Amino acid sequence: MVLTMESSKIYVDFGNHPGKDRIPREAAISGCCIITGKRGAAANNLDIPIPDEFKFDDTIENIPKIFSKIQYILTHFADEHKKFADYRQKIQMEPDAFQKDVDQALALEPKEQIKVALLQSPAQSRKLLEILRHMPQYQPICMLETQPAQYEGIECLPVFPLEDASFLYLEKRIEKFAILEPTNREKEHITQTLQAMNIPLEDCLIFSTSE
Repeated sequence: MVLTMESSKIYVDFGNHPGKDRIPREAAISGCCIITGKRGAAANNLDIPIPDEFKFDDTIENIPKIFSKIQYILTHFADEHKKFADYRQKIQMEPDAFQKDVDQALALEPKEQIKVALLQSPAQSRKLLEILRHMPQYQPICMLETQPAQYEGIECLPVFPLEDASFLYLEKRIEKFAILEPTNREKEHITQTLQAMNIPLEDCLIFSTSE
């Protein structure tokens, strides 16, 4: 399989992606461009962090688009290959991250920081980051929003759409959701958002602006 990947230009995977799949990573590190569906782990940009233009809903209607993308990659391979540089770099760093996790486990170090997602507007997210800087037990890992473009340039935290939150929460890669104490007007919207994501209220950290 390794020789096949090293001599290939494209790896296509429209499977179920039940977790952080090994084969897409092997294909990327072997020099392939990756095309996936949007099922399971492929739906989020944490497990398979490739540009959205390489992810397709596997529907009959999308077949022409998928074939068109494959054809474009084959004729513009050098430029398309560059778009996976960040993904390949992340993969190359995984052995060191894994070794660090093993070392921490064997040393019986205290539990890692609680992974927190920020769940409000850009202005509120800035305030939450300032609060969490003084609380080392929490690790802000991302911001969640239906319009990620609003968050560009905020502290370099990644921004994920709300629909990714349930998956990341089930995978325990988001453990808590941080919000500033909402006004009466905001409470209903936040409650509806949490219910839509199947997030229990007890996994929300509610901070006062006075903290």
